[in-house]
Amino acid sequence: MLLTALQSQAQNATPILDFANLVFEADELSQSEDGETILLRGNVIVDDGTRVLIADHLTLNRLENRATASGNVTMDLGEGQAVHANALLLDEPTTTLLLSGLSVRVRETAVLAAAKATTNGQVLTLDYVAYTACNAPCDIDLYRQRSPLPWRLSARKAMLDSRTDNLHLQGVRLELFGVPVVGLPTLSMPAPYVDRRSGFLRPVAGSETGLGTWIGQPLFLTLGPSADLTLTPVVYTEGLVRMDLEHRIHTSSLEAEITTTLDSQGRAGGLIDLSQQLSPDYDIELNLDWAGELERGTLQSLDQTQIDLHQNRLSVESLSGHSFAELSWQQDRILSDEPEWTDLNWDESGASRARYDWRLPPMDNGSRLRVTGQGLLHRKSALVESSAAWDVRAVTQGGLALTPNLEVGFVASDTTGQFSPWFGAQVGAALPLVRQDRWTSLTLTPTLAVSGLTGASVSDSPHEDQTLLSRSALFDLRSTGNPYGHASDLRADMALDVALYPHGSTDGSGLRASLGQRLSWKDTALAPAIAEVQAQTGALQLNLLAELDTWALINGDARADSVQAALPRFALQASVPLSEDIRLSGGYKRVHTDEDQQEINTVRADMQLSSQWHGAVGLGTRQTGQSALTMNVEAELGWNFIGDWVAEAAIRQNAFDVRDQDLSFDLYHRCDCLGAQIGVLRERTATETSYSARFALDLPTLFSRDVTQRVFRHR
Repeated sequence: MLLTALQSQAQNATPILDFANLVFEADELSQSEDGETILLRGNVIVDDGTRVLIADHLTLNRLENRATASGNVTMDLGEGQAVHANALLLDEPTTTLLLSGLSVRVRETAVLAAAKATTNGQVLTLDYVAYTACNAPCDIDLYRQRSPLPWRLSARKAMLDSRTDNLHLQGVRLELFGVPVVGLPTLSMPAPYVDRRSGFLRPVAGSETGLGTWIGQPLFLTLGPSADLTLTPVVYTEGLVRMDLEHRIHTSSLEAEITTTLDSQGRAGGLIDLSQQLSPDYDIELNLDWAGELERGTLQSLDQTQIDLHQNRLSVESLSGHSFAELSWQQDRILSDEPEWTDLNWDESGASRARYDWRLPPMDNGSRLRVTGQGLLHRKSALVESSAAWDVRAVTQGGLALTPNLEVGFVASDTTGQFSPWFGAQVGAALPLVRQDRWTSLTLTPTLAVSGLTGASVSDSPHEDQTLLSRSALFDLRSTGNPYGHASDLRADMALDVALYPHGSTDGSGLRASLGQRLSWKDTALAPAIAEVQAQTGALQLNLLAELDTWALINGDARADSVQAALPRFALQASVPLSEDIRLSGGYKRVHTDEDQQEINTVRADMQLSSQWHGAVGLGTRQTGQSALTMNVEAELGWNFIGDWVAEAAIRQNAFDVRDQDLSFDLYHRCDCLGAQIGVLRERTATETSYSARFALDLPTLFSRDVTQRVFRHR
């Protein structure tokens, strides 16, 4: 972490002054008899057009290109960077820079300080160096008269060699709140700007039912500046041995990640994710995303993937601005050997597909032309579709926005010999209306669009209508409208957006709402309406999103099943403070359509039990389709035991299955200049138990990392 603070200084060239173009001022100025040495005293300022040097005293030797400064030395390096020191020696012929009492404010609150710093352009050496980001004074040691710093990194000597890209530290020490907690006599490592280097990584371990406990030792190998390799031999207690390989390539024209595995029983599998640029002039790429195995389930059983279904894909793509063309071959592959997947009798045959989307630049009148289409070949059955769209956007002086839109296309299938041309047109208008008074600001935006659309159907072909995407968002103002409607229709879409905010509000109080409704000639006269409301008043928050069956509401049937049918989609979230120490939040989500049925309920109470203790309890239920209801009970308890340190324990328990349980314990430190977490998580289901270590460290301006690593699993 200390190394990163040195990176910017080490990678910059030595700050040499341009002795031939110096402009300087001082309270007193004197010159040697030969005229080559100039002495400046009192409020010295030297400027060479690039850098500015400020000091109490300065000696310049123009013949030797040598400068010596002392007393409150400051060198401005530009871009907001400045070096402070007690004394400075700059020798341009030998590219030597010597600073005594160095301090650099790297960020607004971050300081790097050293008793002495020297460099000859190749090796940067700092004596008694320290770094912190906790708003310390420029001389970090002055904090002794204040509260202890949350953290400080120091070293007796640091040497950064740009020739070998190595950093060597002596007398390394980490202090937390003024107390040394880690110390190393010497430490050598790659320089901060070196991203990777060959060596062993930390071991990995786990357990599998039938195979026993296993342990592996990864070896990381760099293969030049654009490739690397990780080899992981794994040994099981039951005698099985496997070898995992990860090969990564990153060049200007090729990005690839190849993962393979092979065990002593002859099971093997691999994953490939590759992108190769074929022509930079025309931006043509070859893409490959592939999963293969000699025996189904190999990649899962040998811990290479957790997915059950993978789509193998080989494609050639060409991009130009917002336009693209693609030729691909796709195949669905089942990677799971579980019975429910094996019994599906999934079709793993491949399908060829060609797509294009051509978007012309805007014309002089602001209109745009777009031509799209695709062709699909699957089991000797072909489907072709194409469309061309022209749209305009114009705004009148009164603020009325007009959006006429025309689109024409066709769908053809060789299975039925069907050729179905279609045509669509729309005229849309929107007018924002704003009214302000002494207390509030109100905005109403009504939108109206009248559309005509002829039919396009391939219902007699083996391809589903949802394969056709050209009309997916055509003439639909509703964000959750049906993207696969291809019936002929004449309809009007109406939407109203409302925003209401009080003047001078500082807590975000206000109201936003929208409503969309469709009137249709062909389908049900009143299509489902979309409603959304977001409201906040002080600490009270409310969010609502619903799809309303307007026709069912008009019929007025009060039966419970009719009410549910009138709200096929509904989501409500609310948060309200019950007191200064208790906040209640909850939500309800439901989907009841012909394709999907699911209900989710959540309620949670967050409580500040005392100045040091806080807790939370929650309850959640979920039901999907006709499956059994699941109920989870959650509880958290936190203890602020000292300063900014907090200990938290949490549990999640399935109320109907005692085996389904999560337990966690974490220690946190939370303040502006130090965030830290260390903890453990146990996840248990009916089939396996896994343990994960959770670690996070955030040192502002310097280092931030959040890692959750599974360290043990038993199946």
